[in-house]
Amino acid sequence: MRTTFQTRFIRFCACLFIASLYGCFAISASAQRNPVHSSIEAYVAQADCVYVGTVSQVTPRAHDKEGDHTATLTIDATSTLKGNPCKRFQVFVFGDTTIDSFRIWSQKHTLMLWFVRKESHDSSASPSKYWSTLTLDPAEARTPLPMVGYFSMDFHLIRSPRQVLEIARRYARTSSKTAMLYSLRYMPDLVHRLFPYNAGGELLVPIGPQLEKVARRMILKPGSILPSEREVKGISHAAYLAIKATDEGSVRRMGVEALGHFKSDANIALLKRQLDHPFLESNWDNNINVYSVRLLAFKNLLKWGVQVTEPQLHPLSEGSK
Repeated sequence: MRTTFQTRFIRFCACLFIASLYGCFAISASAQRNPVHSSIEAYVAQADCVYVGTVSQVTPRAHDKEGDHTATLTIDATSTLKGNPCKRFQVFVFGDTTIDSFRIWSQKHTLMLWFVRKESHDSSASPSKYWSTLTLDPAEARTPLPMVGYFSMDFHLIRSPRQVLEIARRYARTSSKTAMLYSLRYMPDLVHRLFPYNAGGELLVPIGPQLEKVARRMILKPGSILPSEREVKGISHAAYLAIKATDEGSVRRMGVEALGHFKSDANIALLKRQLDHPFLESNWDNNINVYSVRLLAFKNLLKWGVQVTEPQLHPLSEGSK
């Protein structure tokens, strides 16, 4: 392996064919707001094959009348994290602006992660149109903070190529099949304060046993999802505590909503305990001044066929007190 992984920031390749890579999402229409961040686990989950490798050749071609691909990349794989093992494969590139980057990466033998989605069940089908990639070379970091958000599925900000590879490898070992995605809404305020801009938005994560663990953690220990005060620069202690209190409520709400995919006696009992949670949101999914944790716990229990009394979902008005 050519590079030595160091604890430094990374950046994704500019050419990420997210729309093609993600076949289907388990998110509601109201959740489709920008920006949308993808967890590393989501990349692995939606790919048929995941490889570590370098660009060995960039073969450009002229546009045809149908606006076909502009180049073909030949990838030499050094290891297979998911799918059929192979030593070499090809992918199409459709954007002229990315060709120079791939030429540079080819010359430098930059190590990269490749997420490939096959067009058919024929594992030998090549080149592939649907793919995305990110670099694993710390030398590719050119800014003190990443230009886009890199996250694990528990909102952990990924700060080094080693972490990216470890997360991808770990998830690939536990989940060899493709999975539907789910949107965690929305980025906790303290998380996007780690960036030099407003990261905001949603985080796409795969539906599976790992999400159930994360959802339960969000409910039981929401503060463990959030960055420490030491990590958030330029914030007073009082401001940190105030934001953290709100973030913990929204993280718990996200966990309650996500847990709806995993019916079990233990999860039924956990959601019942949320029916009197005091977290109040001024506006959640077109509900004004709603106890959103209670609301989503109640909805999930009803969906599971559990008979429970509807909790108080809104504060009492002055006249009804």
